[in-house]
Amino acid sequence: MRDFESLFSIYTLDTRLRYIDETFEDQKFSVTMTELLQLTSVAVQMANLTNGAITSYTLQIVSTTLIQTGDLFTIRFPQEIVVPLGVTCASGPAAKATTLACSRMKENSVRIVLGQVDENLRDQAAGAPLVFLVHGVQNAPSLRPSKSFTDMVFIDAQTNLDLTQYSSSVTVQTQQLG
Repeated sequence: MRDFESLFSIYTLDTRLRYIDETFEDQKFSVTMTELLQLTSVAVQMANLTNGAITSYTLQIVSTTLIQTGDLFTIRFPQEIVVPLGVTCASGPAAKATTLACSRMKENSVRIVLGQVDENLRDQAAGAPLVFLVHGVQNAPSLRPSKSFTDMVFIDAQTNLDLTQYSSSVTVQTQQLG
């Protein structure tokens, strides 16, 4: 379970920097997040640059938010790129997550469930990229840039609440005729 209570403190001081209250037991408050933290970056690369080719896509994601075992990452591929029903995923090099479960959701979206997250790597590498390989994807049929990938979100496995998102444009472009 995430221990959000230990991440911050709220207290009041008088003008001489003394606590106004001696005990904090009677204070009850709640904090509501009104905006999601943005992912630092998301990059998408195709292994094969030929239009219409079946290939692997590398997703490189940088997040400053704590990502834990069981958390989910979702991404919607543009309509011109075909994600098969039997899509598979793997961790990239120097992976923080050693195992992944991958599935296609409605509307060309992929859901990646992080298996065991290496606690040592997670703690040492805040802001280091997570790399996911998505296999069996069919490139767009044209050489024009794709529409943007959308709905790039990390979701907390325990609460099913969004943790962090990416809303900037991410596109790919094939460069060879098949």
